[in-house]
Amino acid sequence: MPLTGNLKEFDLVSILQILSGKLSTGRLVINKVFKKGILYLKEGKVINSEVGRLRGMPGFLELFTWDEGNFEFIEEQVANIPIVITMSPEALILEAARIMDEWHEKKKSLGCLTCVPFFSDPSFSIPPAVQVLLLRKDPESMTHEEKERFILSNIDGRRDFATIARISGLGTLLAIDVVLNNLSSGRIALRDLVNLQYVVPEKIGNVSSNDPAVQKMLKIMDGKMNMEKILLEIEEERGKIIPELVKLVKGGRVRLKEGIEYLPRLSQENLYPS
Repeated sequence: MPLTGNLKEFDLVSILQILSGKLSTGRLVINKVFKKGILYLKEGKVINSEVGRLRGMPGFLELFTWDEGNFEFIEEQVANIPIVITMSPEALILEAARIMDEWHEKKKSLGCLTCVPFFSDPSFSIPPAVQVLLLRKDPESMTHEEKERFILSNIDGRRDFATIARISGLGTLLAIDVVLNNLSSGRIALRDLVNLQYVVPEKIGNVSSNDPAVQKMLKIMDGKMNMEKILLEIEEERGKIIPELVKLVKGGRVRLKEGIEYLPRLSQENLYPS
């Protein structure tokens, strides 16, 4: 019987325990509407991963930031897949369980993944020349300090945390560590914006748009998913989507099923002034 389901009902640690116990060989594929992750296993041992641009251990860790997604294990040979994860199944499962607990705590500490960090003192910001230099480096060859500086170099006071993590290409878990450490030191702060977890939009009738990003938003807008989750799923920036959402609400094409009291503040968000 094939192993299938959704991460909402069956977490990744449990799936890995089953596959490890069966000494399974093949691909564990996890699909979302706009995202896909793959874990490669050989005789019950995770040997590699693919999650967007992330490979190996960074890709493996990234999957623990997903709280849902349809999964399917496909039995097949993986002889052509490079072995880059070398931990034993037992050690990896223990590490996975630790990561999962840690991720939930870090999310609570940050408050929301669509918050917008900025440097409390502009002199703390990373010079553009440093970012250009780091862009030329392979992430695998970066030191931990270089990775931290590269993540910080993407903070411009407009991008939300999820976007910063995504464009850094170094994984959400590392990005959240860097941001939390710099928040606690006072080097960066967070803009006073609406927590999008409290805003739940719903389409009114058949709504369409010529904007590809708005099309993606409307595709998954079901009247149950909050705006933070929508932004995370479609991988679009808060500063570019919220003004479009406000237009749709004011135009009577979308209503806020929850969070209508935040509409005045959302209307004033202008992270990318023209």
